[in-house]
Amino acid sequence: MIALQVLSILVIILTTLLAVYQLKSLRERSNLIYSYGTEIKLLATSNTNKRIIKDRIYKMQIKFSDWSLLMIADAYSWPLFAITCLPKLLFISSVNPKIIVVWKEIMQFIPSAIEYKVIGEFCNGEVLKLKLSKDAQLTFNVIGSRIEDARNNNPYQSYSSLQGVVNQIVNEVELEFKSKGEVQSTKDIHEKRMQFLKKQFDINMGEQ
Repeated sequence: MIALQVLSILVIILTTLLAVYQLKSLRERSNLIYSYGTEIKLLATSNTNKRIIKDRIYKMQIKFSDWSLLMIADAYSWPLFAITCLPKLLFISSVNPKIIVVWKEIMQFIPSAIEYKVIGEFCNGEVLKLKLSKDAQLTFNVIGSRIEDARNNNPYQSYSSLQGVVNQIVNEVELEFKSKGEVQSTKDIHEKRMQFLKKQFDINMGEQ
């Protein structure tokens, strides 16, 4: 009887200690999120070199998943410049492959015939959550993954240079469609790319 009472007391003590430890860990993680979240926002708004920001985010990867990094960027309203420094902006649900999260710039190159629905957004609309039709999955995966690679491998600092790299990749996709004899897809991608270039030209002229 005494042994059972002692055991019960030990269980209560261990449970209490575990709860205290979890609370402490949660508080430390919350402080860490706040520290990183505000630091990156400050660096990006101060026109800090892109390499420095990417190095800071790389250190964050040790403690946070790619998805958590996106959620931190969303919670702390990181500027566009910082968002494009994130290691991943293309997520495909493991539960339902028709649900994906993408960088909004990808949307400019999706053929009009492809069906999808925007069901959510992050980072003030810079990143979108979509529900795809069955036929849309392959298109988003092909174009999305190529643009993701281009975004991450872009060595230049400015956002305009990133746009240029994106255009180059989409041009390659357009040529691949053409070589396969996919006339309609080639036409759609070409029209989208021309609209993208015109938009960038108008923006650049407006900044002069």
